[in-house]
Amino acid sequence: MNKAPPYLTELVRGAVEALGYELVGVELLARPKAGHLLRIYIDSESGIGLTDCEKASHQVSGVLEVEDPVKGEYALEVSSPGMDRPLFEKAHFERFVGQVARVKLNVALEGRSNYKGTIIEVDGDDVVLPAKISKADAKGQIFEREDMTETKHDDGHVTLDVTSLLSSDKKFASGMYKSGKTRSEINEPYGVDEFMYFLEGGVTLTSSDGTVTEIKAGDAVTIPKEWTGIWDTDGYTKIWVIYSADGSGLE
Repeated sequence: MNKAPPYLTELVRGAVEALGYELVGVELLARPKAGHLLRIYIDSESGIGLTDCEKASHQVSGVLEVEDPVKGEYALEVSSPGMDRPLFEKAHFERFVGQVARVKLNVALEGRSNYKGTIIEVDGDDVVLPAKISKADAKGQIFEREDMTETKHDDGHVTLDVTSLLSSDKKFASGMYKSGKTRSEINEPYGVDEFMYFLEGGVTLTSSDGTVTEIKAGDAVTIPKEWTGIWDTDGYTKIWVIYSADGSGLE
């Protein structure tokens, strides 16, 4: 979305609201070979038809001719927001909390520009969306992200790790992790409460009292922060969810 500058939006708002319509938003798109495109979305409780768009277009054109806020040639387009309603302002996101939204970033985040999820909350000026691990991600695509961390450990095995969510208080996180063959003796408490769902491979957990727990692909396990024992695996891929009461386990 290419939001128009605030001064241009306010000019258009005055013209549109004078006719009794709601200004949903204004886009200004640069088209090097065809001039700018000024796209305006309007709405009303009774809906928007062709006549409404024509009235708004005439009103806005008059204001723009006087103020001349857009340099060079441009085309004016007025329409209703349609079924895929664009969200321009914080109030729009607050209005549609609980609804599904698609977000396209100007700059890629974690190797992705397009996101889709349900709007859970609007926190200050930040819109909070769920962190999704898609089927493609679960099959390994997630490890192609730019923020993936690859680590070669002392025993030679390699791990790939991606965090899909880190909570604002830094105490809760989720993501995916892939490991090669390794065996670890955990003599100090595990340190975090971790839920794991194994997509591939598995792990044998031998607790300090000698109890053996076999976890295979399709199984899930939760390890409490107090756990000690032996972690033995030929390799695995897992979805993980971690809670760390003081946040130290997620640093």
